[in-house]
Order: sequence, then structure tokens, then C-alpha cells
Amino acid sequence: MASKNENKRSFVMYDSFLEAMKHLNDKDFRECTMRIRYYALDGIEEESESPFVNIILERAKPNLEAARRRYEAYVENGKKGAMYGKMVVL
Repeated sequence: MASKNENKRSFVMYDSFLEAMKHLNDKDFRECTMRIRYYALDGIEEESESPFVNIILERAKPNLEAARRRYEAYVENGKKGAMYGKMVVL
């Protein structure tokens, strides 16, 4: 599956995510971290066997979507201003 944001290869792991995840056992913590990563960078959303992982991901998705929209707006605004950054030789 192609990445939702093919050029975007980073995301913010908010403290609120980690606060919610601190009560998970090691296996669920790792799975939750990876599912947040897959969703943020690749748009992949899969159900976990752990209801706790599913709950945390559902709570994280609005923040991840807002960050994705900000990134896309940033990229689009950069394209609009690109012509002003070009050197013109007279």
C-alpha cells in the first residue's frame, strides 16, 4: 500500500499518547506504538486483539489527522510561494 503522505516520513508522538500508553504491558505498548506509526505515516488502520490498544488509537487519531492536515496545508502553501523563491535573471 502506498503511503498516504509519500514524502512525510515523520510524525509527532504526543505526550498524551504516551500518558495513555504507560499503563499497557510491554507487548501492548509496542503494538500501540507501531499502530500509531502505521496510521500516522501510511494510513494503515487495523484492529488489534487488545481492546486497550484500539481505544488508545481511536483517541490518538484526531490529533494525527489534524497534524496530517497541517502538513498538507504547509506543503500546498509552499507550492504557492515557490515562484517567489526563484531567482530571475534580467
